[in-house]
Amino acid sequence: MALDENGINATKRTETGSGISRRLRREGKTPATVYGLGKESLSIIMVTKEWDKIAKLDSHIVELNIENKKLNTLVKEVQYNTLSSTTMHVDFLEIDMKAEITASIPINILGEAAGMAVGGMLNQLEYEIEVTSLPTNLPESIEIDISALEIGDSIVASDVILPKNVTLSSDPDATLIQVALPRAQEEETSTEETVVEEVTEEPAS
Repeated sequence: MALDENGINATKRTETGSGISRRLRREGKTPATVYGLGKESLSIIMVTKEWDKIAKLDSHIVELNIENKKLNTLVKEVQYNTLSSTTMHVDFLEIDMKAEITASIPINILGEAAGMAVGGMLNQLEYEIEVTSLPTNLPESIEIDISALEIGDSIVASDVILPKNVTLSSDPDATLIQVALPRAQEEETSTEETVVEEVTEEPAS
């Protein structure tokens, strides 16, 4: 059965448990689970090399061909080995391509903040933003241009320009990125303010 670029073959997995999963990974296979659409979860196995090709596409939507039955799915979570960065397990969510879904989309920063040229520090507080749309309209990433940010400026979720037919689901007031003074200067400024307050404080009568 022909598959799209973001498609992968898989087989049902009848044996579960950590020992079985370790054995599968030694054999070059990746265990995964499919959830969603009111069905019981389904344990599956993918060939690791094939999954690695899909993972490099950075596609949110993956077409699973499970023993000649196609399922459209959303990648919900990927567990990695912290030492080798290899995939340990993947969770998929089966989706209806005609129904809107909410997904976390990675943020891609563009440019360099103007405030960094005069000593400002860039703080990225969020690396993903939640949006809602039809699966076919989900962007692979959200680009945010920070080049105009000066020290003290920030970007909140509601500032982000989203593609057509995509709506924001994150807290609109959530701060995503900010440019702040270096910590040493913040402490120095705070100390100066404290001294000024002490000097200007009226003596008790």
